[in-house]
Amino acid sequence: MQSDLDSRVLQDQTIESLLSTLDDPYLRYSPPQAHQSQGEQLAGVYEGIGAEVSLRDGPATIIAPYVGSPAEQAGIRPGDVILEVEGLPTEDWTLEQLVSNIKGEAGTDVHLLVLHLNEEVPVLITVTRGVIPIESVILTMVGEPDEGIAYLRISTFSDSTPGQLKTVLQQTIDEGVRAIVIDVRYNPGGFLQATLDATSEFLAEGLILTEVNADGTETRLEASNGGLATDLPLAILINQFSASGSEVFAGALADHGRARTFGATTFGKGSVTTSSSLSNGYGLSYTLAQWLTPNGTLIEGEGLEPQVPIEQPHEIPILSTGDLQLLEAIDYLREVLG
Repeated sequence: MQSDLDSRVLQDQTIESLLSTLDDPYLRYSPPQAHQSQGEQLAGVYEGIGAEVSLRDGPATIIAPYVGSPAEQAGIRPGDVILEVEGLPTEDWTLEQLVSNIKGEAGTDVHLLVLHLNEEVPVLITVTRGVIPIESVILTMVGEPDEGIAYLRISTFSDSTPGQLKTVLQQTIDEGVRAIVIDVRYNPGGFLQATLDATSEFLAEGLILTEVNADGTETRLEASNGGLATDLPLAILINQFSASGSEVFAGALADHGRARTFGATTFGKGSVTTSSSLSNGYGLSYTLAQWLTPNGTLIEGEGLEPQVPIEQPHEIPILSTGDLQLLEAIDYLREVLG
């Protein structure tokens, strides 16, 4: 039994060593548990702490905890660096090792040593894992009661996002909304089709993005018909933790003149990453293509600059009176509405 285990470990290490020679920052060879976890999370429900993590170009970092998740409730913040999990240093871990050690059965605890952004002393945080239903769309009214300005937060682009978005949009339109602030700060992305469907709710027609494959061939992905909010004034909030699908979403609406963007330059994850299930139960994730916005702007590695740059501490709670990015976006929509 031990011999079989040693052989499997050696095989995994050999494969990972070979893959590391390829020029693909998103190439991953995932053990069965981690591979299954990826699918569950994008499907909209899983067991764990409820946070998106990244190892790109640095240490294990929280892109964002999901709204209302155990991670958020325990004090995990965007930009947190995870130094240890259950006392074990994460410095040399792969993303799969990180995910498999943090994820676990609902009701159990995991102890994380984290360093908050712009702080010098790490803190130990205990998170009680839970069943994470990802409610990716939240909507509320902002500003004065008679202004008709809505705040719409899209926290991820999962399978359930387009349906949730269509439902809340119809409700607000029925209630007489006149303009919308869309918040995709801390949105790590998700499924491409969910991103396209969500963007099409605000764009009547036209190019959403261009995929450029390794051989130079291009695929143009257009908006579908039937969007509910294709003529409402829009402002979009972005920041350094807006990644992948949220960058496609904001870039398309900005390039078409449908929205003005406010905040900070986005993460810069603009590539098509797919995952294949292997016969041994492992998964292989790899990059197929890169994305360009309708105006030809490369997202990968660069990010999208906001049309209205506004700096503010990441600790500012969403919808707080200190959210300068939101306040500026509301003022802009007031001007548009006259």
